[in-house]
Parts: sequence; C-alpha cells; structure tokens
Amino acid sequence: MTPQGVLPPVVVLPVVALCVLVVTAHLIAMHAAEGVPLSRRRIRTAGGGVMLVTSLVLAYAFSFVRPDDPVRFTAAWTGAIMMLTMVLFLGGLDALNNVRLARLQRRRLRRGAGALHEQLAKALAEAAPKNATDPATDLITDPITDHDQPPHTQRKGQSDT
Repeated sequence: MTPQGVLPPVVVLPVVALCVLVVTAHLIAMHAAEGVPLSRRRIRTAGGGVMLVTSLVLAYAFSFVRPDDPVRFTAAWTGAIMMLTMVLFLGGLDALNNVRLARLQRRRLRRGAGALHEQLAKALAEAAPKNATDPATDLITDPITDHDQPPHTQRKGQSDT
C-alpha cells in the first residue's frame, strides 16, 4: 500500500498545476506590462512567489503527508498555514499600496486641474478687453428682453412686436 495523505495526488496535483500556471501567467503578464508602478510590481511579484510556494506546500500537505505521522503532518500543515498567512498579509499590503497610489493620482489630477483652471482664467482675462470693443459680442453680454425670446417662452398677453 502506498503512503497517501488526506486526498489522493490524482485529485490535488491537477488543481495545483492549474494554480501554478495561472500565477505564473499573471507574473509574466505583469512584468511585460508597461506603466505598472514599481511598488505594485514588487508587492505582486513577492505575492506571486509566495503563492507558488504555498500551492506546492499545500499539495504536499494534502497528498503526501499521512495523518498517522504526527510530526510531519503537523510541520506540513503549520508551514501551509504560515504561507497562507503570508499570502493574506501581502494581499492586504497590496490593497494599502493601491489606496496610497490612488491618493497620489488624485493629488496629481487636482494639481493639473488647478493649473488648467489658472490658464483658462488668464486666457479669459486676456480675451475680455478685446471682446469689450467688438460689437458682435454685445449680443452675448446684453440681457435678453421679452421681444427677443421665442414665442413659446413669452408670457401670455404679449405679442411678437
């Protein structure tokens, strides 16, 4: 009889192989992508590496460590739980880093919007004296009188005259 853990390897190994394939593909795609902030790339690379090791440790704990060997069983499952804790910690660290990056992006957008607002104010201030003498702009600055309004907006009792 072959030594077997909690689950047979024929069940565990395909799941682990798929997990390793997905994590590896994610890491490769992330490193190939441009514009990924360095802090995000480092945290996710560390998280991906820990996930790869964790999946292998879990495969070992599920399939190859027998429950009747208490020292190995306890060591394997303690290691697996510690690795899972590290994965969760790195995920939380990634979430906090994303919040930090979003704040920085918001600050940059506000500064850029403020600069654009100042440029627009300057352009309008420079254009205002030129438009004050232009008779074509008098129509824009004159208040609309009742006879200038379209018929459907006029008050009752008033005519188009």
